[in-house]
Amino acid sequence: MHARRTTLRCLFVAWVLGWAVAVYLPSALIVLAGLSPLAEGRAPFGAIFAVADEVAPAAKIGFGLLFGAFLLLARRLSAWQGPRAAAGDMVLAAIAMLLVLAILPADWSRGFGVGLTGTRFAIAPTLIYLAGAAAAGLVFTLAEARCLARSGAIGDGGNRLTGQPQGSGLTEDERQAISAAAERGARRGFLRGINRGGD
Repeated sequence: MHARRTTLRCLFVAWVLGWAVAVYLPSALIVLAGLSPLAEGRAPFGAIFAVADEVAPAAKIGFGLLFGAFLLLARRLSAWQGPRAAAGDMVLAAIAMLLVLAILPADWSRGFGVGLTGTRFAIAPTLIYLAGAAAAGLVFTLAEARCLARSGAIGDGGNRLTGQPQGSGLTEDERQAISAAAERGARRGFLRGINRGGD
C-alpha cells in the first residue's frame, strides 16, 4: 500500500487551520443555539471568542493531538485520492472528537462537552462538536491540497483532493501550441545557421 504524498510543512499548516475550525466553529454554533451563558450580553464575535476561550486547554490539546495523529497515520497507510480522501479525513476528525468527549474527565472539561452541559454526550452539543470536527477534517484536506499544489510537491502523482493529475495548469491544446511554436523556432534557427554557413 502506497502512502499519500505530502510534506511536513503542508501537514502542519493544514493541521493548524483544521484545529482552529474545530475550536471556533462549534463555539459559534453553541452561541447561536444559546447553550452557553457566556454569550449573554455580548456582541456575536465577542461571544464566540468568549465561548472558545472558556474551553479547557486539555480539550483543545487532546483533540489537536488525536486529530494530527490520526491524519498523519492515514497518510502513511492510505493512498486514497479525491472525495474518498476528504471523506476519510472528516471521519477521522469526528472520531478524534468523540474520543475526547468520551475520555476527558469532567474536571478537565471546562466549557466543553460534559463541562458545558453537565451531561456527557448531550444530543445538541455533541452534534455541534461532530459537525465542527467534520468541517475541520474537510478544511485540513483542502488546505493540504492547496499547499501541495503551490509547492509543487504533488508532481506527477496527482492532486490528492481531486484525484486529477497535477500539471502546469495548461490545457492539452495550449501545450501542443507551445510545442509547435518551439519546433518552428528551432527550424528557423537551423535554416538561418545554414544560410549563414553558406555565406
